[in-house]
Amino acid sequence: MKAKSTLSAHKNVVLRKRKIASGYTLYLDMHINGKRQKEYLKLFLTGDSRVDKETLALANTITAQRVIELQNDEYDRPSKTKANADFIAYFRLQYEKSGLKQYKNTLNHLLAFTEGSIPFKRITPAWLESFQEYLGSKVSRNSVATYYSCVKATLNKAMRDGIIKSNPAQLVKAVTTVSTNRTYLTIEELRLLNATECPRPQVKLAFLFCCYTGLRISDVKRLTKQNLIHGELVFKQQKTKEPVTLPLSKNALKYLPENKTKDYNTPLFGLFTDDWKTNKWLKVWAKNAGITKNITFHVARHTYATLSLTYGADLFTISKLLGHTDIKHTQIYTKVIDSKKRQAVDLLPDL
Repeated sequence: MKAKSTLSAHKNVVLRKRKIASGYTLYLDMHINGKRQKEYLKLFLTGDSRVDKETLALANTITAQRVIELQNDEYDRPSKTKANADFIAYFRLQYEKSGLKQYKNTLNHLLAFTEGSIPFKRITPAWLESFQEYLGSKVSRNSVATYYSCVKATLNKAMRDGIIKSNPAQLVKAVTTVSTNRTYLTIEELRLLNATECPRPQVKLAFLFCCYTGLRISDVKRLTKQNLIHGELVFKQQKTKEPVTLPLSKNALKYLPENKTKDYNTPLFGLFTDDWKTNKWLKVWAKNAGITKNITFHVARHTYATLSLTYGADLFTISKLLGHTDIKHTQIYTKVIDSKKRQAVDLLPDL
């Protein structure tokens, strides 16, 4: 016989239980302004009579409180106030906390799309679909996917903070990423760069250092003497906030700038604050070396991963050295290696 779900009932508020694997979860079944709403209390009945008695007492107290709030028309008033809060201001706060470039770019597009502000209550599935369409007219498909994921993550955070009750992004089909060809340099191209002078020597040193370490530009910019410990780099990644310990090869050590001062806080490479300036001089240097590929600093990271796998390093090790939190991000490079293997096989002569 099915157990009754109703534990106690008041006008417009019913305390119910629902069967789960570990026992029962308690929730309120309410009718507010003619609409049915459920509020899960995060309280559970486990079969322990003493604990369950205390749990039910707490649940009944909450039930009585909801009845009073409904009678006084106070229930849901705070959430209505929060729903009028500015989503853009909240998103800006998340960007300032993370410092991530993709959040900065997303914020710029949100500002352009909304003219500066929009309340949470207007962030609907239809609005999110329109924002994705707007992004599609401005940036690449993969960038649309990245920026939209920032919005979705921020809405999830707002839900955890109690600003919104549900995330409207869950009802929207998000744009997915597509595989792209990752530009990397061959050993021969690295030799060309090594033999070519760069108008900004610090750019040359930093780029070649990254080709042998896989560092992102956001991390190499911040390296100081403090990060060098017994031939290893010890630092926290700017992007993921994850700690990384990276052994330095003899090739990587060749490109560390000489720093004879006792200052442990000055950046080792002295790169420009603005990445576009660094990449500008990188392109000049590559052109002088006769390299026609579109070179950015991230190419160094792709080069490190691709060459390491080509010369026998295993995928798991490279994933750890790159500081990837999920090996699926590293598996992208195996496609490049498989392509190179196919090219090598096709070069075999006929009999």
